[in-house]
Amino acid sequence: MKKKYDSGLVKNSRPVSLHLLLENDIKALTAFSEEELLDIDKFIHDSRKSLKAISAVLLLFKPQLDKLQYVHWRSYFKEISKKYATLREPYIYIQTFNQVLEDLENTDKHNLLQLKNHLELNYKLLVKENGEIKETIGEFRKSTLEISATIHSLEIIADLKLLKQRRWKIFKKTMQLFEKLTLASTAEDFHKFRKWSRYFYFQLKVFNLLGLEKVPLKEVKRLHKVTTYLGDEHDLQLFYQYLRKQHPNVFGIVEPFLLLKINKLRRKVMELYPKV
Repeated sequence: MKKKYDSGLVKNSRPVSLHLLLENDIKALTAFSEEELLDIDKFIHDSRKSLKAISAVLLLFKPQLDKLQYVHWRSYFKEISKKYATLREPYIYIQTFNQVLEDLENTDKHNLLQLKNHLELNYKLLVKENGEIKETIGEFRKSTLEISATIHSLEIIADLKLLKQRRWKIFKKTMQLFEKLTLASTAEDFHKFRKWSRYFYFQLKVFNLLGLEKVPLKEVKRLHKVTTYLGDEHDLQLFYQYLRKQHPNVFGIVEPFLLLKINKLRRKVMELYPKV
């Protein structure tokens, strides 16, 4: 983001409620239908977006929260996000593998097709156990509603000016991580940059949504595209590590193509982010 946001720090100091900023994402996590649960991939994907947005907002309010309470809430939402990520992995592996297969036209596909059948079987088992997933989601829903009620009763507020100052610090942290990146950086380095970019993106989004600030839509879209590229790069990295550990016979065939895709996404990130 351009440094024009500095000018916003001295404006509008009206109080903003934590519950207000979390309301839409809490609702998305708890007010879902049975029909939505049938599409487990989409449900988990949408839920993880809401969980990331909640974490981003809690980070803004950290100075206004009791330390133990903050740690408890952040840890809880982080735990759910990790469990949902684990559930989503079989789908990600299939999706990523199908993309790679398109680039392997002149390759012996015997081992590759065996792996594809293996991945599809794992995914079918996941969907078959949808009842267990629903039970887990139901437990999360109950706990999330309890946390939401606590936040509402505590009436946690902060001046908009302070929230913008805090957000600016988060953006500077994001910039520092980006400035250290190169195409040869580790997967962990890109993961850290992705995490903080997401925080900043969701903070901008919720400010815009509630009319607390009007950031130009094209800038928000650019930042969203950056986080999308980083998410795709992360999925490829997960699949890369999975193949290397679990299927070394296929890994040797696929590795060059995975690295090529990873580098292309990294180049897109490195080119686009300075324009945000």
